[in-house]
Amino acid sequence: RGPSGGFSTVRAVGIKFPEREGTVVSMNMFDCSKTPLYRTFELVKQEARRYGVQVTGSELVGPVKLDYLLNNVEFYLGLQGFRKEQILEHHLIEG
Repeated sequence: RGPSGGFSTVRAVGIKFPEREGTVVSMNMFDCSKTPLYRTFELVKQEARRYGVQVTGSELVGPVKLDYLLNNVEFYLGLQGFRKEQILEHHLIEG
């Protein structure tokens, strides 16, 4: 955990834009191998529920490793024994 009680590999801030409905949570992820994307997303959803609001979407800005995205697929789909070799495009990338 970081010094503020959160994840040490994440920096986050909530921003209210007057021209938009709702609030944006902006996060910089510094090490997705230590703090997977799904963990931070689930924490944001949990905190939103505490305040009686819901998360309506997310956005990914910048490059991300395929392995970090696959972690999310495994988590949300409950895949067991999943291997990236099962993805057709993996063979083209490695090819």
